[in-house]
Amino acid sequence: MATSLAQQPSLFDLGGGPVCQKCKLDIGSKPSIQAAGFTWHANGCFTCSFCTSDISDSFVERYQRVFCVDCEKKLFGQYCGEKLGDHAKLGSGCGKLVTDEFVQANDRIFHPMCLCCSRCKRNSDVVGELFLYNNQFLCTPCTKIAKKS
Repeated sequence: MATSLAQQPSLFDLGGGPVCQKCKLDIGSKPSIQAAGFTWHANGCFTCSFCTSDISDSFVERYQRVFCVDCEKKLFGQYCGEKLGDHAKLGSGCGKLVTDEFVQANDRIFHPMCLCCSRCKRNSDVVGELFLYNNQFLCTPCTKIAKKS
């Protein structure tokens, strides 16, 4: 979950003796931010651990690092067709980042339009229920055909 600097004014420390995690200089009386177990100067030093852009609004803490919201999604988000928390692709789904609505099937997530029969490619909205058969999602008619083969 992203943390917004505007929502978290307690993250600012306007004094004290901590050292900035990035530049290693004394914070002094300059505005600072405490996040992920460290203290940074608020201006110029509080940057995304991945893209290094200044973080001036929302951020996410992971693994004692801070990330801008966009990088956190790219690095740690779920992608269509992946098993939740595993990032192992099933072979169906578009493979793009899931940012909005999703459908969960067999511990995997999909964009609603991407969950389809592996054989006939018709969407689950059209064919109804899908079944997992030989590690593939199949609609009822395609499941019957696959079992005969």
